Amino acid sequence: MAKILKKIWIFPILFILVTGWYFSNSDWLYTKWDSRCVFCDESVIGSQTIYRGEKASILATHKPVVKGHLLVIPNRHVETFDGLTTEELIEMSALVKKAHFGKEYVLLQKNGILAGQSVPHVHFHLLPREKEMGLFGFTLRILYGKFLKALSKEEMKEYVNELSAMLEGSGHPRYEIGSHEEGLKERAL
Repeated sequence: MAKILKKIWIFPILFILVTGWYFSNSDWLYTKWDSRCVFCDESVIGSQTIYRGEKASILATHKPVVKGHLLVIPNRHVETFDGLTTEELIEMSALVKKAHFGKEYVLLQKNGILAGQSVPHVHFHLLPREKEMGLFGFTLRILYGKFLKALSKEEMKEYVNELSAMLEGSGHPRYEIGSHEEGLKERAL
């Protein structure tokens, strides 16, 4: 029995050590950003946009970690959160409310290369949670999401259509940006 327990505890400890080593020694984490911004690329905007507002948009991600994984971005090129205007923040928060499909979700945003931001354009990852995927599996998918296979053009088109249909059929009220703007401004200030 003692040998079995020793073997069982080796895996979590090994996982923690390997993950810690990987993230502390990753060249990709500390390298300079590519000079081009994919969220300013018209081909990306054209193929991945689910909703485009005046100041912000909802995009499908090219490497979905879970079903329903979306990105909420400002339309204007802004590298970090503190560069956003109040109006952009208001619209982005309304889009998060619009896009979570009435499910529980994780909202993830990173600022700067050292924090793990991989694209030099502010973006929020909206990751819906499902009961079927435990917390451990969900966390693993987030940690190793960069290694997932990117969707092909055909898969992306299907994914965008599926997410658009999910958004329309979620039963969650669709927030009209303009009608809530004044109330959101008051709360934001």
